Amino acid sequence: MEYQGNAPGSREAFRLLRAQLQELCGVCIALADATDLDNLWRRIVKNAQLQLNVDGCTYYSMEGDHLRFRVVLSRSLGIISGIDGTEVADFPRIPLYREDGEANTDSVAARVALEGVPVNIPNVERTTHYSTSHTRAFDERMGYQTRSMLTVPVRFQSEPTTGVLQLVNAKNTEGEDVEFDAHRETIASALAALIAVSSRLR
Repeated sequence: MEYQGNAPGSREAFRLLRAQLQELCGVCIALADATDLDNLWRRIVKNAQLQLNVDGCTYYSMEGDHLRFRVVLSRSLGIISGIDGTEVADFPRIPLYREDGEANTDSVAARVALEGVPVNIPNVERTTHYSTSHTRAFDERMGYQTRSMLTVPVRFQSEPTTGVLQLVNAKNTEGEDVEFDAHRETIASALAALIAVSSRLR
């Protein structure tokens, strides 16, 4: 990205790019000396929020037949659970299967964890391909409005999925809501791969 003049939009884009590069360097250094994996995961999730310019970002790890919230970030809600050692509270685990043994398709995160395929929803309110009942329940409980959503599996090569990275409400440099494009999806998948690689160091 080239810095052009003194226009407010250009200054903000340049500021964002510099912050993204600084944080990415920090993640790379932390990965090279991964003695504290929980802290490394927090750094990667924070980097995903910054790199992709999103309001919210969550990392879930798979534990048996459930997804466990490990890091939850939301600028508008002021949530930083799992950052700097804080506990992720009030977020119950997400079951991968319903009581009848069928896949829990009410949760996009659970579906991605089971199928291992990214899901990109441009507009949650208009989607007809995926159930968003779990998302709507979260929004009602938190007073939130999820618009766009990108969910990618955390997986090392062809091995089973070990978690999910989910991002919501992408923004442009002016702070306006936008969809997750192919470029953002590539970055999200790369950062999810970093989590998968670091998990093998445990």
